[in-house]
Amino acid sequence: MLCALMLALLVPFDSIASAVIVSAGPTTSVSTTSAGATGVTYSFGTYQVEAGQSLHTIELTFPAGTDLSSATLVEPAGTMTVTGTSAVIAVSPRLGPGADVTVTIGGVTNTTTLGTYPSNPSEHMTFSYDRTGGGPPKVRLPIGDYTITVAPVISITVSSTDIDFGTLLPGEVPPAAPIQVTVDSNVPCEVTRTVAGDAADLGLTITGDVVGVKPVGSATYTDSVQVAPTWYTPAETTLTATIVYTVLP
Repeated sequence: MLCALMLALLVPFDSIASAVIVSAGPTTSVSTTSAGATGVTYSFGTYQVEAGQSLHTIELTFPAGTDLSSATLVEPAGTMTVTGTSAVIAVSPRLGPGADVTVTIGGVTNTTTLGTYPSNPSEHMTFSYDRTGGGPPKVRLPIGDYTITVAPVISITVSSTDIDFGTLLPGEVPPAAPIQVTVDSNVPCEVTRTVAGDAADLGLTITGDVVGVKPVGSATYTDSVQVAPTWYTPAETTLTATIVYTVLP
């Protein structure tokens, strides 16, 4: 006797669908990449919940040396628990099929170790979800690269904080007065200059090389300040102008 046995294995579509996918990226946005910077906001995305899924928990591990003691959850809605450099987010309400997921955490203090991250497999995003036909499974997905850079240390010194041209007659042009500005920085930076006060009545002009992008290192730059009051300048009046130099990385 010949017997034939046929088994049909039916697998519901939802049970084999991916839980969460990377819908764009992945990318990581960091508000400040300076080593040791505080109050930094990290945004990871974008992920998407697939068909038949219900996302309830997200886990994320930051690089060693990152301080999460003041970290706060910005999105998604829910509550966050921090242990060391790891954050566990209980998503509430749960996110269903088709939902885009961006994880944003503020109040982070960057690691002081320079480099490009993620630097090891532990730095990933873990999504826990319920699904039709079984669960609750987990899926691990990568996060976008970001780089922690040297923290800027910048100083600016101005040689003179007061220039007095004395009493001038209309049309009289005194010798120009130099201003020396020393910039010391461990990162490229830019110096800007603003002028306020009676600059127009003074006929004030400034020329020189202080303003502009400056390289790493210490260097001194010079501006030349000139005044040339005209016959329209108010007589017997003390005129004052303010020059402000600002340096930013």
